[in-house]
Amino acid sequence: VFDVRGRCFSVLPELIRGHPSTLLAQLMDDLGTDSSKPIFVDANPERFNYILDFYRYGELLPPASLPIAGLLRDAAFFLLPQDLLINGVRYDTQQSRTADLDVVSSAIIAKWPGFMDFFNSTLESIEEHFARAIELSDQEESGSRFADEHGFKLDITLSTFRKWKDPSNVCNWQRANVLRRRLQQRGFPATLISSGGHDCIILQVR
Repeated sequence: VFDVRGRCFSVLPELIRGHPSTLLAQLMDDLGTDSSKPIFVDANPERFNYILDFYRYGELLPPASLPIAGLLRDAAFFLLPQDLLINGVRYDTQQSRTADLDVVSSAIIAKWPGFMDFFNSTLESIEEHFARAIELSDQEESGSRFADEHGFKLDITLSTFRKWKDPSNVCNWQRANVLRRRLQQRGFPATLISSGGHDCIILQVR
């Protein structure tokens, strides 16, 4: 159940979890979410049911009177696919997504004391890892050293056994996504990977 500014919307959890990269799926599986209570979502309740259409039918099915621009902004905010069907017509959500996600990221960082120190520390760890890869680049690999794809991959564990490793910094999916996005903006391809039913969340940098 999602509580959208006081209005509740019910949907099968399996439908939401079938699209794990979307924001609603991440909110459902956030380590701090109480599954017995509605999940609060700060969005427009008049358009939210059409966002749920994506999970039910694979496309948005709004009435012709509803402005498409607002739906595209919502779709970008909820991390729906870039190539999106609305009433059978394909739309690109990317143009609105970049601006909206920048606003969301900035708002999350504003509530994250010590973000820059944590981010700079993470950058240092990444740079040290790749500097080590360069240092070893003239040596023959053997055994377990083959496993890290010749140094061009770094796994940063954010949570284990459903507990965040550094809760004063990364304590939910929202902050994890902001960290991933800021690393991407610095030129590091970064991906969030979950395993064991979200028991372990890893930030993988290549």
